[in-house]
Amino acid sequence: MVEEAGLPWLVAHAVSDSISVPLARNIFHGVPTGSANGRAMAQFVLSKPDTARVAIIEHSNDWAHSYSNPARDYLSENGVTPVVELTMERGQTDATAQVLKLREQKPDFIIAAIYEAETAIFLRDLKKYGMGDIPVMGTAGTDLENTLKRVGDFDTVKNYYVIHSYVDNLDGPKLEPVRQILAEYAPDEELSTFSFVSIGSAKALVAALRRSRPDPGQAHRRNGRDRELRNRRAVRADHLERDRPPGRQRLCRGRLCRWQARRAARLEHTLLIHKTQGRRHRAFGPHSGEFRTC
Repeated sequence: MVEEAGLPWLVAHAVSDSISVPLARNIFHGVPTGSANGRAMAQFVLSKPDTARVAIIEHSNDWAHSYSNPARDYLSENGVTPVVELTMERGQTDATAQVLKLREQKPDFIIAAIYEAETAIFLRDLKKYGMGDIPVMGTAGTDLENTLKRVGDFDTVKNYYVIHSYVDNLDGPKLEPVRQILAEYAPDEELSTFSFVSIGSAKALVAALRRSRPDPGQAHRRNGRDRELRNRRAVRADHLERDRPPGRQRLCRGRLCRWQARRAARLEHTLLIHKTQGRRHRAFGPHSGEFRTC
């Protein structure tokens, strides 16, 4: 529907490749897609020396597959076949069965395409059964700080890794401008990875809006020509006004009311005469001698 309408659409947060693949002229992804993240996850896994046995645990939904399938492709391209592929469904509160199967396979690294709540459960059970030293690679859908809060101790997450798409740590100096924006517009926000994820999309949107405007130079020149034309009209109107017979001056749009100025001058002269003759006169309304702007 969006593609048919032709309106530009910038996806600020969702990572599924199906949103922008196949390519459409008016649909843009402002965040790394699942494909990019999945391949980066597998690349990081294989960067660990002597990694040959890789296991995968995931949800059975499209979100998880958007990470795990590209990761599988990268592993395959590099001659690695997962030793075991397991499913842990959303809402599951125990990962004992999955952990015991993993213990049988003795993986060197585990790719976990599961949400944050299930990740905390999985990591706790992994440690419970003596497998806490096996590194686990998570997705961009989990926040490292939040996961630490969920599990309650650092030792459980010491070998847990996640995608980090930013130029600095969340509390680092390079993200200070973004933190200031969030503090102003979302003062109650408890900052996490998800707080920053759409900032890049917002900057891309602002840049697109700026580029869609007319050339500022052309606008400046056009405004200059408009001012010059208005000034010429004002001068011409002033000449016409000055050339009119006395008492027949009219209102000039955008200029001082000349007829008011003339009437004020006459009134001032009349008041002076009345004062010298010992009489008092007070003017009201439009004859008060005020200069008015039309």
